[in-house]
Amino acid sequence: MFVPASHPLSNGRFARDLLQGQVAKLVQLQTPVSEGKGVEPLHQMRVTMRRLRTTVLQFEPALQLPSAINDQRLAKWVRRLGLARDLDVLRERLEEGFLPQLPEAEVKALRPVLKQLRRERQLAYGHVVEVLQSRSYLEGLAQLQLWLKQPQYTLLGDQPVREWLIEWQGPCLASVFLHPGWQVSSAEGEVEVLHELRRQIKQARYRLENLAALEGVQTAACIDSLKQGQELLGEFNDLQVLQCAINDQVPGRLEEVLPQLDLRVDALVERCLSPDPAGRPASASEVLVELEALCATNGKPVGAAAPGKEGRTAWGMGAGLLVLAAVFAGVAFRPSPAVAPPPAPVAQ
Repeated sequence: MFVPASHPLSNGRFARDLLQGQVAKLVQLQTPVSEGKGVEPLHQMRVTMRRLRTTVLQFEPALQLPSAINDQRLAKWVRRLGLARDLDVLRERLEEGFLPQLPEAEVKALRPVLKQLRRERQLAYGHVVEVLQSRSYLEGLAQLQLWLKQPQYTLLGDQPVREWLIEWQGPCLASVFLHPGWQVSSAEGEVEVLHELRRQIKQARYRLENLAALEGVQTAACIDSLKQGQELLGEFNDLQVLQCAINDQVPGRLEEVLPQLDLRVDALVERCLSPDPAGRPASASEVLVELEALCATNGKPVGAAAPGKEGRTAWGMGAGLLVLAAVFAGVAFRPSPAVAPPPAPVAQ
């Protein structure tokens, strides 16, 4: 998009262009999601809806949007889309992540769980179709499309966006790094805190990505770190939801059934939580390498005999602990917030 030097890109125009791209993607996904063409279109629509909500909240001071476009309504749409997608993820975790590691008898015991997930997913998908065909959604989308053709801005919206970068960037990071979730040293009793931290990380990441076209490479590393932390905490959240079903299949305590695995996992967790940076893994990628090594040997020295039925059963939960170790590794590597350079002084 070319903007003459005499007319610098304004806050409102910048936000309007973001919203236009997001609305266009929602319209494009409407048909495949309504027709149930796989899980990926639903995933993309959910992400796009979240980004739309973030953009509206982030640039609300610069925009005069229709009354139908408000956070309460957008949040409702996101929740309806989210339930079906969450069930897709849980079913995938159970079918592809855990069941291959369990003996046949316990796979059979978990089949009712899969059946229930499929039933709930079918009901949730029905709610998705209801939302996409509802008067609230269709009118809201239509009003937003009309606004995009004739956008209205506040006085702040008419100001050059590059002169307000620090103000747009500051809220992205100010609260997320003060969140108590960074101080968690054990997941016990802190599941909700970590879940809320993941939500704040996601919001910060989306907001910084909205500004990426203006920031260039300055915030790229921070965005990548936030994305990694969000994904690791997301894995942890999925594990918590499935844990009740899997726990019933463990015939003993992990440290008794697979003591070598337990010791190595504990050692890795301690390294991830070490207060001394020199004692921690250099990056989350290094942690993943160690996790892959554990997965390849099921926690035993290379060349050791493969575990029997009890070993495979406990390894199903061992994999969960490995995910937890990776989560804390991601939390430990908190990126330093990037700060946009001050605008050039205006000539008097």
